Amino acid sequence: MKGVVTVVPAMFATVPNSRLIEIARYPRIAWVDADRSGNPELDQHKTSLGLVTGFWANGLSGGTLDVGVLDTGVYQAHPAFAGHRFESNFGTTDPDGHGTGMAGIFASGDATYTGMAFGCDTICIAQAGFETTSMAGMNYLVTMTSEKPEVINYSFGNGRANDVDYSAFDQFFDGAISKFNVMVSKSTGNNGYGTTTITHPAPAFNLMASANMDDRNTATRNDDIITGSSSRGPTLAGRKKPDITAPGTDTMTTRNFGSGFVNLGGTSSASPHTGGGFLLVRQLGATTTYGGKAVLLNAADAWDDNNTQLTGDDGPVVGSKWNRTFGWGYLDLGEAYANGPDLFEDEIAAPVGGIRRFKLCKGSMFTGEKATLVWNRHVLFNGTQNPNQIEGLSNLDLVAYSQANTNVLGQSASAVDNVEQIDVDADTAVVLKVYTTGSFDPQVITEGYGLATEEDFGATSGTSNPTSMFFVVESAGSTNNLQQRIEMFNFVTGQWVLARVDPIGVSDATHAAAAPGPQSNFVDPNTNAVLARVGARSTGPSFMFPWHYRIDLVGWFID
Repeated sequence: MKGVVTVVPAMFATVPNSRLIEIARYPRIAWVDADRSGNPELDQHKTSLGLVTGFWANGLSGGTLDVGVLDTGVYQAHPAFAGHRFESNFGTTDPDGHGTGMAGIFASGDATYTGMAFGCDTICIAQAGFETTSMAGMNYLVTMTSEKPEVINYSFGNGRANDVDYSAFDQFFDGAISKFNVMVSKSTGNNGYGTTTITHPAPAFNLMASANMDDRNTATRNDDIITGSSSRGPTLAGRKKPDITAPGTDTMTTRNFGSGFVNLGGTSSASPHTGGGFLLVRQLGATTTYGGKAVLLNAADAWDDNNTQLTGDDGPVVGSKWNRTFGWGYLDLGEAYANGPDLFEDEIAAPVGGIRRFKLCKGSMFTGEKATLVWNRHVLFNGTQNPNQIEGLSNLDLVAYSQANTNVLGQSASAVDNVEQIDVDADTAVVLKVYTTGSFDPQVITEGYGLATEEDFGATSGTSNPTSMFFVVESAGSTNNLQQRIEMFNFVTGQWVLARVDPIGVSDATHAAAAPGPQSNFVDPNTNAVLARVGARSTGPSFMFPWHYRIDLVGWFID
């Protein structure tokens, strides 16, 4: 024998509805799946996802960008694909039909069942299956096609991800994404309720794993519910997957013969909705995978399952919320279009000697609004083989400060995820700070990131004549009876000037020191540099010797 073929014992039959429960109770029956009638949903998705009044109304439908389908093939002669070009490594047909359906959700030009990015250019196709087959197909899509796709859909599952948190197959996809700047939209799987029922490679850091929402064939989102078969997170080590939820159940999409359409559901159909949305965000202006991902996650409507399997207590919540059923929320492309330009794609240098690096931007946030930070994990792509160099995850964190008093309004500081998200509880002017924690992997010199906001944010710039100036220190000691001194350098007098003195104890505390005099005196007139120094001393009896003084966070706030 040259191989092994696994056969699932199954039968198909037409039975009265009244007998289904009786059949399902038979001890040797593992699963009963009804052949449900299809309801046309791609026509409703235009409205419920905000496409009609957002991207499409403003001429954004894919343009010169390209999509990839890593699946069972695509029936290229379907009339809904007229006008698209194709590149494929295994023919022009699709005996199974699954891949053709994915391509239709991406790119169908049918007037009724319109694909998410119907105006895209080339549909690139490669074969999926066993891990080695899918790896070869992915390698073809990112290295051998002439029209390299910006997003590739992979609606296959290669085993439930309750065996290992981060498999070599997961790492393979992270390597392709970080190397070629191509997003992969992935189905989470159809294993239903439970803990870590998602399938590989959904745990990969850099891709977007989609859960499956049933939009009930209505244009409104108020009656939508999670599909019971949609797989749940988190990963085995507690990382936040799924990333997002998108409509998938009972999706009408292109058939693999003739000119008709077929009902195709599951998280398979949810995934290309997310992938198509990502392509539109790229066309809107995002240039990186992490930038486009940040926009989609920030725009998503947060939902909560209240930690139950029931759908009656599910629903949207205000602000930021990750949930093992819905991820960071329900795909909202109307919001993504409106705030997609409010994106910062930047990079931050690796910390040296334990010194934290940071970037600042400032603007206004209204009650419940969010900011989302995303970056990639670095994995060395190794062609069709498993990666052999996996870098440690860089640890970036996100905090929001009040511009008025430097109080912390929101903070997200996961040590294991590459997504951070904050919200605010009131209308306010804020400073957003992206900062490093710990050290980067030695191979990572700089870390690129995307920071998605919702309003009029702008990066802060230096000034020689600020209207306000604060130096903030978060610190603690190993014992009580310690005193902290903050000094600032006066460039006019050339002297250090005491700005603030505070008692410090064993609990972390944040202290903000204002410039002790005209702010312009404390800015170097040639370089706009500012200098501060902090120190601590004992002011009384200490029950611990030697005592220690620790600084956790420092930062300037200058306006």
